[in-house]
Amino acid sequence: MKHSVTGKSPAEILYGVKINMPSTWNPSDEVESVEEHALERTKFIKVYIQKIMGNVIEQNAVVKPESKKLYERNVALYVFKIGDYVLKKIGQEVSKYGQIWGGPYRIVNVGNKGVYIIQDLDGNKDSVNGDRLKLYHCSGSMIP
Repeated sequence: MKHSVTGKSPAEILYGVKINMPSTWNPSDEVESVEEHALERTKFIKVYIQKIMGNVIEQNAVVKPESKKLYERNVALYVFKIGDYVLKKIGQEVSKYGQIWGGPYRIVNVGNKGVYIIQDLDGNKDSVNGDRLKLYHCSGSMIP
């Protein structure tokens, strides 16, 4: 399977050849000495892999700005103020009734590019991207 950016499969980039399945492999009829074959393969890898890596790096440099534009067009901006209480997304949902959000945490600092420094009630700090936070609404009668 070829990668959308590089146009090459991972095996092609790493080993310089397309990997065959056992059902599609055809052994060569030529009998070569192991030493000659190893030397030829080493030369091939040195030249071909360098060429492929150069192409992959160039292709990646072309596609990266386009991917960035696409990401930034679809990303939502989350704005929290210092002192706001938030909940932090714990991770993947484990079960239907499993806990998804942890907290509450207090925003103590706002960083660059949507990064927030949060602090739990015990004083432990963590840096989290704003897309993993949501505002925590509490009333005076609630105990966090």
